[in-house]
Amino acid sequence: MLNAYFSTSATLKVKDDRKIWQKSLPKEEEGIEGTNIVGLDPFSGGVCGFPNLETPNAIFDGQTYSKIPVVLIHCSRNNTKYYLYDVKDDSEYNKLLYWRAVGFDGFKNCRKGTTVAAKTTAISFSKVIAQKGINTVRVCVSGLGPGRMTSVEGMVAAGVNIVSVSDVTVYKKGQRPRKARQCIKIELIG
Repeated sequence: MLNAYFSTSATLKVKDDRKIWQKSLPKEEEGIEGTNIVGLDPFSGGVCGFPNLETPNAIFDGQTYSKIPVVLIHCSRNNTKYYLYDVKDDSEYNKLLYWRAVGFDGFKNCRKGTTVAAKTTAISFSKVIAQKGINTVRVCVSGLGPGRMTSVEGMVAAGVNIVSVSDVTVYKKGQRPRKARQCIKIELIG
């Protein structure tokens, strides 16, 4: 007798309605088209590209590794800046050849800290250095901003041959802790 008043058809109908509703929703946006196309996996080519003792003397596109120009990408939370240095001595940036920030491409205020701004500026930066005759560079990325990966992807998309990618982020421990609280001890004599 109790089963005559109990029905599960309404709850099953709600589950079906939810499935239909979820299928009708638009797909979740994946960001700008092309931002996740380039893979920077060193193992994808089959040859591991880790540096060794012969790396400074290795030749890439007719230049030794130690003489290839360096692109320093500084990624902060609010901005991304690109610097091109000509290297004469080992690991010293002698001459600043060109620099560019995302504000040059029309991004202002909070839009400067986005991945789209970083990729757009990387493409325009790469086109300018290609006009100067520089096609092979070493990349050093500094900072923990959102434009780290998309900057390198933008340079690859623009046709720049990147020999190595190095992380040169400086680690700071932060502020000193507060001074410990002074407790006054009262000793009773007597």
